[in-house]
Amino acid sequence: MELLGVKVSGLFGCFNHTLMLNEANKVTILTGPNGYGKTVLLKILDSVISLQLDFFHKLEFELIEVFFSRHTLRFTKEVPCSPGFQMMLDQQEETRFSYREHFASLLKRRITTDDLELLLPQLERINSLKCYDRSIRDIVDINEVVERYPDVLALSGIETSRFFPDWYIGLVAPINAHFIRDQRLISRDSASDYREGAATPKTLLDTIEQYALDLAQELRRYRQEYAELSQQLDASLPVRLLGSDSQSPAVLYSSDQVREQLGQLLDLQQKLQCHQLLHSHLQLLQTDVEIRDQDRAILTLYIDDTRKKLAVFQPLLAKIETFIDLLNDKGLAFKTAQVDIERGLVFKNHKGQSLSLNQLSSGEQHQIILLFELIFRAGDNDLILIDEPEISLHIAWQKEFLHDLQQIIADRDVKVLIATHSPQIIDSEWDLTVDLEDE
Repeated sequence: MELLGVKVSGLFGCFNHTLMLNEANKVTILTGPNGYGKTVLLKILDSVISLQLDFFHKLEFELIEVFFSRHTLRFTKEVPCSPGFQMMLDQQEETRFSYREHFASLLKRRITTDDLELLLPQLERINSLKCYDRSIRDIVDINEVVERYPDVLALSGIETSRFFPDWYIGLVAPINAHFIRDQRLISRDSASDYREGAATPKTLLDTIEQYALDLAQELRRYRQEYAELSQQLDASLPVRLLGSDSQSPAVLYSSDQVREQLGQLLDLQQKLQCHQLLHSHLQLLQTDVEIRDQDRAILTLYIDDTRKKLAVFQPLLAKIETFIDLLNDKGLAFKTAQVDIERGLVFKNHKGQSLSLNQLSSGEQHQIILLFELIFRAGDNDLILIDEPEISLHIAWQKEFLHDLQQIIADRDVKVLIATHSPQIIDSEWDLTVDLEDE
């Protein structure tokens, strides 16, 4: 199942937009004046794919049609600015699903008056079933609160996806959406318990610091996987070497093949050590070792085992090399980037001195975060949504962005939708653009 595009009628009461994704080039660029709904179109697709339909509550529209390769998903509102809406698959009446009734019944089953008092400051809890509503100076029960404040579910953070109809979940399940938002430099600590009006707010973090920690954790995870596989292979080596013929190497390498394979492994080892995936003191057998015929069996096993061990790192190594090479090619104001097993990501100035991540400019941080999201966070089959990649980027970096993006996704089965105001981001690829002003 593939996502093909979206059509919105009556957006904000005045816009009708049709957006079809570029199938041939993987990249679609959305342009248009401020206020025409570029970011909203990204949010619509993200909300539909991620089962986060609360976004539609306050969105003013008449009809939204999301086109898939074999189906069309329709969202309608009887009153464009009302909180309730309905969705339907392929205009089949038996699939009609009222979201207002859905979350109302959910709230009645799952939310308490204690929750309501925290979510809505105008409410004062009386007992487990009733609250006093200061705004109307009257006592109300949970059912009345649901009818009066239909967007309370969006604030409550209740997980609702399992209450959706199976046909909707099955429709969007094959597709993942990865949304790179315009507010990229600050992230919230999702692990903290936060609700509107609660005493303890979420912790604000610099995104680049969080991503550095994530990368360090990923490095350690791959090292652990390598250590476990190494232990298994090393423990079974004597049995495989001295056991029955079925456990011995099927084909023995010749002396020249041994030297060739060792050379390739040494090159790979150097790359892995450079990026701190391997301990720097680890030593592989050198290519100038004397090779006797009676040693070829053990050398063949040694080479095959070592290749299996180092292959653990290949997926992460490819991402790290792309990430570091792109960053260092940018010329980050006389800075160089490298990975570090403890800190994840380290930058050094032209004197070789380490810099704290908050010493990087906002433009540098935006560039780093964009590349990190695309390389490490976005999956191979994702719909990647990018809102205003040009933010804080120098014009030269903007002109390079599309080339960098195409290099990153070249071998990946993804679709990318970019919303931008920048002609430098588009560069010469105007055939990839959809201009909402033309709509």
